[in-house]
Amino acid sequence: MNPIRKFSRPLLPLGLGLAGLLAILSVTQPTAGLAADRAAGPGNQALAVLSRGDEPIILEGSALPTFLGVDVDDLALFSFDGTVWTPIPYQIDEVNITGTIVPEEDGILDANDQVVFMAGDADMMTPSNAWWAFPSSTALYDRYALHIIDPINAGEQGWVYVYRGQNLPVSGASYVAWDANTQTVTGVNYASGLSQGQFVGLASVSLNGSADILDRQKFWVAGTLASTPFSFTEELSGTPGGTGLTNTIALATLGPVRATAGNSAVGAGFAFYGQRAHVSLALDLSDALVQLETGLFGERRFETVRTTVDFVSPTLSAMQPMTYYDANTATGVAVDGQPDAVATTPMPAWYQVSGAHGSIVSLIDVDPGNGLLSWIHRDDGGPDPDDTGDGFHYGEAGFVIQRPGTNHIGVVSAAQIFVFLDPALPNVGDSIALQAASPLMVTATPEGHPGLNRQFLPGVFK
Repeated sequence: MNPIRKFSRPLLPLGLGLAGLLAILSVTQPTAGLAADRAAGPGNQALAVLSRGDEPIILEGSALPTFLGVDVDDLALFSFDGTVWTPIPYQIDEVNITGTIVPEEDGILDANDQVVFMAGDADMMTPSNAWWAFPSSTALYDRYALHIIDPINAGEQGWVYVYRGQNLPVSGASYVAWDANTQTVTGVNYASGLSQGQFVGLASVSLNGSADILDRQKFWVAGTLASTPFSFTEELSGTPGGTGLTNTIALATLGPVRATAGNSAVGAGFAFYGQRAHVSLALDLSDALVQLETGLFGERRFETVRTTVDFVSPTLSAMQPMTYYDANTATGVAVDGQPDAVATTPMPAWYQVSGAHGSIVSLIDVDPGNGLLSWIHRDDGGPDPDDTGDGFHYGEAGFVIQRPGTNHIGVVSAAQIFVFLDPALPNVGDSIALQAASPLMVTATPEGHPGLNRQFLPGVFK
């Protein structure tokens, strides 16, 4: 069983136009690291309790039932260090009836809306009768105590509190920034650029201020149309019945915790956090009759789909020495343009590259439909005239789905999480995969002001 099946696919926006949206989104820069990176001090000893501080917590509005129907601007999140209440970065993303994150809906907390914050901002527990003395919140409304527990190590836990009130203070820190001109997201320890209408997928990645280490995220499909072979790449040139790429990747939300984007033309979606990025892709590769340029109809059959992530030469990116690991390659192989003997079965649930500027662990969850799923790895510094991007293969890794005989492939989907880590790490993929399969658990407990006589029952969420 694939151990990554349990990680949640992010809800991603598809097909939302940029018109009017980018006009109200300024180009910002991340202003702070995760709370787990702050120096501990007196009364602040719980900051490092959750070692998985780079993980986002996504809580649906249904977990806060007494706040449903409340104006989202009247809710705010705080931590407590034993002495001081501190507002933490958070955002409340509205989700419409189709399950799509939208820039704006009704402005109130609905059951499917998402409250998003970072685990690293959790801190100490405060007694239920110890309240933050803010005039508009103290005695008028309940609060929620969010208790975060690491199921892998129950000794690691933290608390965040959701208060309701008018004009509540908010944190000025931000973990992600968006530059609309370059379509680049900047996180705490990475920057990643999108394709700006040139091709599907990630176009660039830099780690801890490095040069771009990524050739590109590659995509290739082959099949037949009216018995004539066709193929197209991530650039979508020659797509049967298609019109190619839209001009931009649409941005749906930008907050201090995450930025989300999507492109409905190719069923692609993105969610960027302070130290990780989520990418998803869905394709219908079923056989179908399509109208030809002649006006007649012909059968379109998909035979193969392949998607990989390819890096530039580690010499050019200054990532050398650079090492590739995956679930079948525990000791790793050098990324140096020289072919390696890497086992491609069984299908690995993760792979990792580590180099001088940083490390990336990539978690992969693939539903191949009816197709046959396999893994590929290429490290070949020789020029490849049929390759897109720079024409070389450095530590390239990904998957292939092939037609299963006479049956069609059908609908396929893939979700990939890139976790950006410190430089030159050894093999940590198994531990990151275990964490993904065992998400942090959150217990949301409503608490009434000590002056009010109420009783509540907690709810547990993952």
